[in-house]
Amino acid sequence: MRYLSSGGQPITTVSGGNYMKMDEVRARAKQIGVKVSRRTKKDIIRSIQVQEGNSPCYQNRDVADCGQHDCCWREDCLIC
Repeated sequence: MRYLSSGGQPITTVSGGNYMKMDEVRARAKQIGVKVSRRTKKDIIRSIQVQEGNSPCYQNRDVADCGQHDCCWREDCLIC
């Protein structure tokens, strides 16, 4: 699943891939009830993954071994 920024534009592209800036991650978290105060991007994304019923795997393992090719965090995970 891919998300749009609050302005309806596609997520910013860097190095040929999509990633979310911190303000976009916070906005997405708030939409689904994840608290964001004083938390790192990695922690927020992992909480979003759990809230959506997924494994909190963001930056937990080698992305090359990750079988979740359509994950909306994959490109961001690759560049970090």
